[in-house]
Amino acid sequence: MKKLGLIAGSGKYPLYLIREIRKTGTGVVVFGLKGEAEKTIDDEADKIYHMGMGQVGKFIKTCKLEGISEVVMAGRMGHTNIFRNLKLDRKALGILMRVKDKRANSLIRGVADELAKDGIKLVDSIAYMAPYLVPPGVLTSRKLSKKEKEDIEFGFRTAKAIAGHDIGQTVVVKDKAVLAVESMEGTDETIRRGGRIGGSGAVVVKVSKPDQDRRFDLPVLGIDTVKTAEESGVGVIAFSAGMTLLLDREEMVKACNDSRIALFAIDDPGIRKK
Repeated sequence: MKKLGLIAGSGKYPLYLIREIRKTGTGVVVFGLKGEAEKTIDDEADKIYHMGMGQVGKFIKTCKLEGISEVVMAGRMGHTNIFRNLKLDRKALGILMRVKDKRANSLIRGVADELAKDGIKLVDSIAYMAPYLVPPGVLTSRKLSKKEKEDIEFGFRTAKAIAGHDIGQTVVVKDKAVLAVESMEGTDETIRRGGRIGGSGAVVVKVSKPDQDRRFDLPVLGIDTVKTAEESGVGVIAFSAGMTLLLDREEMVKACNDSRIALFAIDDPGIRKK
């Protein structure tokens, strides 16, 4: 049986990905990042290793022992840990010294290049996750108002600009004013911050990066984000269609309908060109 390695960060995405990979008859060896991966992932994996984010050398050695030549990444990787005395082995330290900056994309591309030297390829996970992608349009029963459409257009342009600089992929806007911009804290914290500033009726826009590398850092939304949006008084959650994974679609749509939140998949022209 073919085996695929899965580097698992936080959130539900790795759990969903394991299940989809298994449907293809492929075995899954999970490398759960300590302090990040969900505890329940132990029950889903064919085999699991728990490793620190800085143990790149150990990861490569284990892949070779397991006969793994391809790996995928899923889940949030805790980028902020690099500023918290993260223990790095020799290979991880070499990557950190070689990258031009400490942005998420730069660091992960550095890891991908290091893995490639040892014959381990970081591959695109989205091929397994097609059922979780949606076409453009409103998914919920409530229609968008003219004002909300204008805020989505404004937020989309703004979010694409910050995503292009690898700052974040989410903005919260209201009345064509930016309330919050995502950085290392993640989507939910950005929504909370925007809600505190703007009150009810804010619009959340999450986009793919202009040069989105589908091997990592894909936009992901789930029921937890909807709950955060409801608590923050958000009126609309908009996202790039065809590139954003909706992990709990039916549950999300029901929760949004119950809360009168519009869930809207944006027709992203940048994705159509790929």
